[in-house]
Amino acid sequence: MSALEIKELIHRQVDLLTDNEDIEDLYATINLFFESRDIHFDSNNPGFVEKLSLSLQNAEHISAISTAELKNKMQEWRTK
Repeated sequence: MSALEIKELIHRQVDLLTDNEDIEDLYATINLFFESRDIHFDSNNPGFVEKLSLSLQNAEHISAISTAELKNKMQEWRTK
């Protein structure tokens, strides 16, 4: 099936939706799809810089352990 045929099929299926919640769910799913595929490696791209900044802020505010600590905990767990 060609990309054009698939797009036409998707459009027909979307046209069959009547429930607002279904349409909103589909819209959210499509947005998530595009956001996950929107990868910018241009360090000058404002969206990329913002995503990096948010990721860094989130990483700084979570409690985490190092890989070595995790290995030690796993070894302790395995030997109990």
